[in-house]
Amino acid sequence: ESLHSIVRAWESGRWKTYNGLPGFEGPWSLLLPPGWPRMDGRSLMEIAAFQWEAANRIALDDLAGIDRERWMAVEYAALVAHPAEAVKRIACFAGVASLDRGLQARLAAPLPPSRQTLTAPAPDKWRTLENEIDHVVPQLEALAARLRML
Repeated sequence: ESLHSIVRAWESGRWKTYNGLPGFEGPWSLLLPPGWPRMDGRSLMEIAAFQWEAANRIALDDLAGIDRERWMAVEYAALVAHPAEAVKRIACFAGVASLDRGLQARLAAPLPPSRQTLTAPAPDKWRTLENEIDHVVPQLEALAARLRML
């Protein structure tokens, strides 16, 4: 799902973050991880996989330097499926005894799409790029396994 979203964000042109990067033809969108010059001439899916891998690897590596008792993980799917439960879990972890009325009211209804949503959420929309995603998934499996261990 993330790879699909990254590719569609690039295609939309709404998230151009850099124009005229030396050694890269065209504008760059979203995160600019270390090693980005290697992506010149690569497919958009390969660039998306590179960005996803870099962002998640760096986050996991940084978390490894922090005592486990000081951070928690929440799966995006769990947040979307059961936002009240996820937010209560976060609040408990943060030592917040109760949620204010405004937040309780927000959590009583389905979450609205983010302002940055390009197309309406749908559980299988990533399948429109399934073949391209299947091509890059093997290189991401080790990192995906690290994320699942959280």
